[in-house]
Amino acid sequence: MDLAEQVEILRARLVELVNVKNNFCDQEVIALSQELDVLLLLLQFKSKQMDCSP
Repeated sequence: MDLAEQVEILRARLVELVNVKNNFCDQEVIALSQELDVLLLLLQFKSKQMDCSP
């Protein structure tokens, strides 16, 4: 599974968790959001690397 797919899966899990918890401040929601942030940063970094490579 590539990074973009992982991002989409985690994003869907986050949306579902927010709907279940009905609270953006829930610790599980925050932890999952932070995990998604890391994956998004990695995806952006890899995208930038591909743009700059010859």
